[in-house]
Amino acid sequence: CGVVAAFNPEATAFQERMDNLNRFMAREGLPTHMRRRCREYFHKSKHLTLADTQKALLTHMPPSLRDDVAFETTSSWLAHVWFLRGAPKPMLVSLSMVLDAVVFAPGDQPSLGMLYVIHRGICLYRARCLSKGQVFGEDTILASPRLRSPAQARAMNYLEVYRISRPRLLQTAKPFPSVQAAIRRAAAFLALRREVILR
Repeated sequence: CGVVAAFNPEATAFQERMDNLNRFMAREGLPTHMRRRCREYFHKSKHLTLADTQKALLTHMPPSLRDDVAFETTSSWLAHVWFLRGAPKPMLVSLSMVLDAVVFAPGDQPSLGMLYVIHRGICLYRARCLSKGQVFGEDTILASPRLRSPAQARAMNYLEVYRISRPRLLQTAKPFPSVQAAIRRAAAFLALRREVILR
């Protein structure tokens, strides 16, 4: 059994988590429909464990190898953030290390004030359906909350995203003057457009 478990430690850890969940739900006497929802969520959010494992592996790699691997695995979807296009490789690598992986259940509304990149699933945002690789919450780069859109996205199915807050994004960009300048230009452009709309 130990040898078989060692073949796929992620699957073993997931099964252990599901066993703990089942024992918890039985102990608390949760109704059947709620148990079904809990199991469905844990199955759909399985990739969160993989994302944590991947991040831990990257921290144990030498810098040159870590940078190459992180860039290879994240550059394709970070390129969808329009104000980060042309950002240097070290910036994208640093950003990939601080992004949080999150899963929202159908009907959930991701909180405002964060930049989101969709990894899997569909959400409704400002009367548009967004799917894998698309971005929302770009106006989090605006300093004034008054100018940010109050519109919230709504998950249409299980929505897997990577997200980052404004302070963390700006802190990550701090060592890269060209990226800081690009973010400031993007913020000025958005602010001007929002001011025109508000008037």
